[in-house]
Amino acid sequence: MLATNFRFPAAALDANRSTTGAAHLGVWSHYCSEPVVTRDARSQTTGGRQSEETIDAINQFLAVVKEYIVPMILSAMRMEEPETLSARQYVRASIRKLYSREQFLETRCCLDFNGAFLCVAVKEGSSEILHLDWQDDPNAFAWIIPVGKGWTGGDFCAPQLGLRVPILPGQVVGALTRRLIHASSVVTSGRRIVLTCFSDRGTLKKADQWEEKVLDRELRLDL
Repeated sequence: MLATNFRFPAAALDANRSTTGAAHLGVWSHYCSEPVVTRDARSQTTGGRQSEETIDAINQFLAVVKEYIVPMILSAMRMEEPETLSARQYVRASIRKLYSREQFLETRCCLDFNGAFLCVAVKEGSSEILHLDWQDDPNAFAWIIPVGKGWTGGDFCAPQLGLRVPILPGQVVGALTRRLIHASSVVTSGRRIVLTCFSDRGTLKKADQWEEKVLDRELRLDL
């Protein structure tokens, strides 16, 4: 994916976390009344940042995420936060009902993460500035997965708990990133890509409204 001139957003958009930017691939509704595909996951012809070649690579990358990472997160959620998983499945169902077959969850099924989360943040290096993820749901875990090999640094740091935790390639760490101040130590050598899988709180809150819209549409069709 990175080899296709993948376009990251400007670092200034993520300046409270790091000196480098992160791309967000998936669905959210930060400032919209309905869920939208993030700009980083859309082509330039549909108002996004990426070339068509890069979109194909993103789809392949997210297919790998669905095959290998989503099952691990779903398993952890069933054990650690079953109520959150149930709520996520409701949100997923509401989003799927809201859109026709011609729209994104059918034409780009790689953007549907089976209710485990709604979006993946992709970043090279680390988020070395202490921060809270204000847009995350305060009662649900975000899931952090570093990939690559041969790097040093990049430990997960949570000063409130006095923790500094090394994360090995392919390991999955869950944290309440809206409540827990956190950062990663600087990557001092090698190449490290970190994936953070999350659901923004705005999208989770709006699911009931979308359910009402779906019912209203169905009622008008019946009439």
